[in-house]
Amino acid sequence: MQSTIKALLVLVVILTLSSISFPTVSVLKTTNASKQTDEYSDHNELTETEDYFATNGFGKPVSTLQHPAGEFYNGITYLAYQGPHEDPYVCSYNHTTREWKGPVHAGISALGKTPESSDPEEIDNHGRPSMIIDREGYIHLFFGGHGGNPEFGSNPLGHHGKGRQSHAVSRKPGDISSWEILENISPFGTYSQLIKMANGDIFLFYRHGSHRSDWVYQKSVDNGRRFSSPVSILRHKPQEGNPSVYDSWYAWFQEGPDNTIYATFNYHHCANPGHSSLRLNAYVMKMNVDDDHWENVNGEKLPMPLTKESADNMAIIPQSKGEKTRLGTIKLDAGGNPHVYFRQSGKFFYYRWNGEAWMDVQIPDLHVKFSDADFLVEGSETTRVISSQQRDKLNEICLWQTKNGGETWEMSKSLMATNDAKYYMSAIIRNAHPDARVIIAEIPTNPSSVMSKLYLLGDAGLVQRAFPGADEK
Repeated sequence: MQSTIKALLVLVVILTLSSISFPTVSVLKTTNASKQTDEYSDHNELTETEDYFATNGFGKPVSTLQHPAGEFYNGITYLAYQGPHEDPYVCSYNHTTREWKGPVHAGISALGKTPESSDPEEIDNHGRPSMIIDREGYIHLFFGGHGGNPEFGSNPLGHHGKGRQSHAVSRKPGDISSWEILENISPFGTYSQLIKMANGDIFLFYRHGSHRSDWVYQKSVDNGRRFSSPVSILRHKPQEGNPSVYDSWYAWFQEGPDNTIYATFNYHHCANPGHSSLRLNAYVMKMNVDDDHWENVNGEKLPMPLTKESADNMAIIPQSKGEKTRLGTIKLDAGGNPHVYFRQSGKFFYYRWNGEAWMDVQIPDLHVKFSDADFLVEGSETTRVISSQQRDKLNEICLWQTKNGGETWEMSKSLMATNDAKYYMSAIIRNAHPDARVIIAEIPTNPSSVMSKLYLLGDAGLVQRAFPGADEK
């Protein structure tokens, strides 16, 4: 029996000391992903079991920014990622029967190219799918946008970009086999992020265009069948006295307690000419969904849409002022206090609010190059972070932890490691089952490829999948 893998060694160590810990998985060598059909069938004769669940990831298939990319619902984990032509693909895993379904092609991205590019630099990646499941069990995907093409008309809240933000929904509850498109959202979105409140209302947050654009939300009270018009919350504008530089933003949203939504964001110094990736500071605000007003952590009402001047005066984390930052994520502890992380190369910025002030923390250089991360709050001072990173030319998925509120950090586990690929990760799956926390994409670098394997990682290791024989894959 032929194998598509030249050399693959996986070591899984089950952690039993913590309900949210992750195992060790060391991938010593990888090869190019094999050509993949749209769907597998677990009802065929099963001859191989693998640690990955799909091999048709395309470009950079997942990121923490487009989130959530998966949700655990009624005993099944549903997963979305970017596949060929930058289109959305969906898989599902039943935790009781251990049955996999998919990948299923769920839509067509306006960012895709034909013929497909083999150059990673030509793949846009901004339209990766995000997912939410409504209160009736229908699965929704938002994908395909990087600011919207000019052909879609005037963009009153920003500048045009590429693609079209699109909305697909499953034709049946809990069924990934068939999809339809709903034309009920702005085409100008990018970085689509979804929040589902306790009452089932759905909030879609995104940037309304390319760099020089507002961040907005649209709200649905009928399971995503209709959305309100976009509401601006972070305002883009030229700097006073320096019109070649615009105030711009990157933002991340998270459901909070007591019918609230929290946002963390950083400032993008968007210059043209002389554009760079310079991003500064860290900010936090929250929305009271009952009346849709925004306030800072002290409960002071914010003027909306928020400008750079108001953000600096009312929403900034003081210790972050002037720091170069890459956008992180925000979570709430049992007391409803926000915890925030940002990163910059090997530096790890971790801020936590104690109810009265942002706690002073160290900003350690952990001697790794972070590419992405997300975290789980175990207690007021105990947090675990899962990261994709590079350490001594070794690419890894690692687990970090602090037990003293961020004063010190240690890398407790290297979960996956390879010299022949790069890892990209999703945000932590919504309502995650302990066995299915994050999606990991493994993109080969030796030799280079635009296709990748996808893994589902949880507390007990990588969730395995049985495949037909190698010749049928």
